[in-house]
Amino acid sequence: MSTNTRELYTFERMIEQVSEHFGISIANILFPGKHPQRVKARSVAAYLAVKRLGMDGTTVGRRMGVGQSTISRAVTREEKIMRELDISFP
Repeated sequence: MSTNTRELYTFERMIEQVSEHFGISIANILFPGKHPQRVKARSVAAYLAVKRLGMDGTTVGRRMGVGQSTISRAVTREEKIMRELDISFP
């Protein structure tokens, strides 16, 4: 399995877990918009992608359809929320 294939699988698996946790579809997580539940799920996914999967913000932004600066802000604010939600991901 190539690095890109492994990354895709891991990113997809993480998005699925976030989708299940928040009870919203993957499409809703990846679809732009400012609905509070969607924003929170997208922010958690961005945090996990950067902090747990080691992806860079530009790549995550491209995969999620948002800019790198959006990913950076999400990662910065999500650390506290992640502790509160108790989401675990390998």
